[in-house]
Amino acid sequence: MKTRWFYSLATKTTVLVALGTSLVLAAVLTYGYRSSRDIIEYQAGQSLLNLAKSTAVRMELELRSVAEVAGNLAAVLETDRLDAVTLDALIRRNVQDHPAVFGSAVAFEPFSFVSGVKAYAPYFFQQQNGISFIDLATESYDYFHRDWYSVPREIGKPMWSPPYFDEGGGNVVMTTYSQPFFRPHSSAERQIWGIVTADVSVEWLTKELSTVQAGKTGYCFLISETGVFLAHPEKNFIMQESVFSLAEENNLPGLRETGKRMLSSDSGFIDMGESIDKKQLFLGFARLPSTGWSLGVIYPRDELFSEISMLYRTNVMLAVAGLFALLAVSVLLARSVTSPLRKIAEAASRVAAGDLNYDLPATHGRDEVGELARAFKNMTVDLKKYIQDLTVTTAAKERIESELGVAASIQKSMLPSKFPDREDFDIYAVMDPAKEVGGDFYQFLLVDSDRLFVAIGDVSGKGVPAALLMTVATSLIRSAAAEGQAPHSVLEHLNNHLVPGNDSCMFVTVFCGMLDLKTGALTYANGGHERPLIVRADGHIASLSPPGGPVLGIMDGMEFAEEQIVLEPGDCLISFTDGVTEAMNTNDELYSRDRLISCLDGSKGVTAHFVTAKVLDSVSTFATGAPQADDITVLAVKFNGRRH
Repeated sequence: MKTRWFYSLATKTTVLVALGTSLVLAAVLTYGYRSSRDIIEYQAGQSLLNLAKSTAVRMELELRSVAEVAGNLAAVLETDRLDAVTLDALIRRNVQDHPAVFGSAVAFEPFSFVSGVKAYAPYFFQQQNGISFIDLATESYDYFHRDWYSVPREIGKPMWSPPYFDEGGGNVVMTTYSQPFFRPHSSAERQIWGIVTADVSVEWLTKELSTVQAGKTGYCFLISETGVFLAHPEKNFIMQESVFSLAEENNLPGLRETGKRMLSSDSGFIDMGESIDKKQLFLGFARLPSTGWSLGVIYPRDELFSEISMLYRTNVMLAVAGLFALLAVSVLLARSVTSPLRKIAEAASRVAAGDLNYDLPATHGRDEVGELARAFKNMTVDLKKYIQDLTVTTAAKERIESELGVAASIQKSMLPSKFPDREDFDIYAVMDPAKEVGGDFYQFLLVDSDRLFVAIGDVSGKGVPAALLMTVATSLIRSAAAEGQAPHSVLEHLNNHLVPGNDSCMFVTVFCGMLDLKTGALTYANGGHERPLIVRADGHIASLSPPGGPVLGIMDGMEFAEEQIVLEPGDCLISFTDGVTEAMNTNDELYSRDRLISCLDGSKGVTAHFVTAKVLDSVSTFATGAPQADDITVLAVKFNGRRH
């Protein structure tokens, strides 16, 4: 008796497959979409928060560098009395050399700088046509009663002023860092002699934040400790609106709560909800510690979820098409295939038990079951061959690891390992590669009895390619330095030899310098490398300036600036690669330049060997439990001076 079609196994199989597949697809698509949204929102929140923090750190470092400008000039004024010409030259140089500094002034106490003159306050500031000068000591300006002068004078310590329009001064909206300084060679009770200022324009803040990319339409803004906009893409908001005024004007309680959160927390991620332009927004924010301001990064919700929404619609259409295709295929496949499948299952059990010599009965079918049977038979053959190949591969891997160990020994032998034992200077260096071989390097050699050449560098990437380029770079540097070439000439020589044939676009960063062992004069040039630090004889820590120039190996004919600084006896120069400052711990936190400076605090008078060991130990302790991501190299040179 023939079975009716609606009772047939094909019909039952097709209906069950259709229902089951539809439910599974619906559940998977729904769960996948919601889970993906949650994951994307979480990851976007972390990324947005990290972007806000990193941008805040960059702005904080810029503001600290501005504060250093004022602090350094105040230190000079407290050391010795300067004439007016020298003072003007120092102020102009500060404004000229630091793009973040809009203007700088030195305002003296009444009748304290020039005899018989009540007020004296030279002020230099940036203009489109160059550096301009005005004298703030006028009756109309009366700087004695300005907040930037009177408040730090009363409290006796430096401070950032709230943003203001400096009418009669720079005539722009700015914030001012004021540093009191005291009379040099005064009595036991220190007397305030005046105030050094360094101004940052709000226009510069906006320009700096405009470089931060937050998706296609996201943006950054900056608010004061009272919520007033200091930087914003909408220029009419700056110093005119606050987070709270916009919330009141547009009846947005969520925006008001966002403002409260930004002013009460150091950092965070917020789903702002609807904004004044009716868009749903996410916000990551972080505080600038030195000023109390808060920096926010905006990312539109629609932009964040646009791609996953499109992907979800595509997946739904593909699922529907696949379901219909599955129905058609299930009708064809719902036939008696159990017999050959049982044979294949039996063979699979025998092979799983370790019998690789079991011979599956021949199958002549040209359908999928026949293909599966032949594929299974081929699999047993391939599996036996794979086991044999695996044995050979394991032996080859062990041989490669052994050869890499030899390569690491050769690479280390190319770096100087014997350090001169001399009284006029002390030098020590160490390189710790992240892999068997690395791309970091250092070099030093005595050009003659009075000149010491030092260099430290970092090749992009890691492993064997970086090690090969490192070998070429160290050879070129050493040969150029041995000829007595100046540091900038060494970098130009190296760059011009690396560019030809550099199809892989690898590059090198290098800092090199020539130390005059008689005078302590250090002439140096920087090719995109980390700025070295100097631990002065009195324990003060300073950074070499300016920042690194272009990297080497990318563009032919590059020129490199050369600077000079004089090391006093007892000063120690510490050079390092980014493997130090960018070392990460298990919480994905960077070791950072600030931690390095804290590590070097209290290192005056110690040997170069001690300094390098202290830095490596600090980085190792910080990154305990996390894999080393980059090569770590430290080079320390301590100038002792010659005894007469």
